[in-house]
Amino acid sequence: MECAVAIRLLEAYTHALHVFQTVQEPVPAGTLVETPVTNRAPIGREEAYLALSRARGIYWKHVQMHGCRLELSRSNRKREIYASLQTDLLEARRRFDGASREYHMLCGVAQDSMGTSDGTYALNRARRIHGTAHEAYTSALQRFTDFVIRGVAPEDVPE
Repeated sequence: MECAVAIRLLEAYTHALHVFQTVQEPVPAGTLVETPVTNRAPIGREEAYLALSRARGIYWKHVQMHGCRLELSRSNRKREIYASLQTDLLEARRRFDGASREYHMLCGVAQDSMGTSDGTYALNRARRIHGTAHEAYTSALQRFTDFVIRGVAPEDVPE
């Protein structure tokens, strides 16, 4: 028999994930026109991310304390893995987007101070930050794709 609370919390977690995905869409990256929507978008994304983190934490806390995860049906277990990998992917993308912004800012600093040790440091830091975030995003994307296409769950996600 499945735990009704775990199923309800998993559904809330999945819903929060859907809301988080939805608020990522309205404002394309690079939009420079300031409108009430574009001014509110970063706040909405942060609120959706916090709600997603809270729903994920509540679900996992219940599952760990109650021990009901083993009782989940195969379809609910697949949905749980999917939601977890999708959350990881979205978080990696959020970090990559932030690293890209920082990369462009540091490249501007490097260009302004070209030929100095500060410029060299800024350029090296920009490459390192962007490279690390890119690797994490690529890894999360690969894990998610492997699960969706081949049904292969990563080793760190117990079945």
